[in-house]
Amino acid sequence: MNKPTGNLRDLIILCNNNIKGLTKREEIKKYIPIECEKISIEEDNNKLVFKQDNVIIKNVWIDTNCYSNLEILKVIAQIYNIEFKSEEILELIKFKNKIVLMLL
Repeated sequence: MNKPTGNLRDLIILCNNNIKGLTKREEIKKYIPIECEKISIEEDNNKLVFKQDNVIIKNVWIDTNCYSNLEILKVIAQIYNIEFKSEEILELIKFKNKIVLMLL
């Protein structure tokens, strides 16, 4: 699979800048719906729906009008074969760096 481009790339950068934080629904909505290669992301009521090959692979639910950056990144990273191990600080740093390398 090619490197992420367009709105998908912008969404990844937005979430990766504050990996443990939350992003307001309005900010996320600037980038979706996303339709590229084998992944699509759209908002349906109070959740983001991630599809690969037109099959739902994961939903990320809204929490206090925000989405979890880490939950979004975990789904996208899985599609690009980047493994998420744990929320320990060292593992989060490794995960974040792998995402940056994916974008280069």
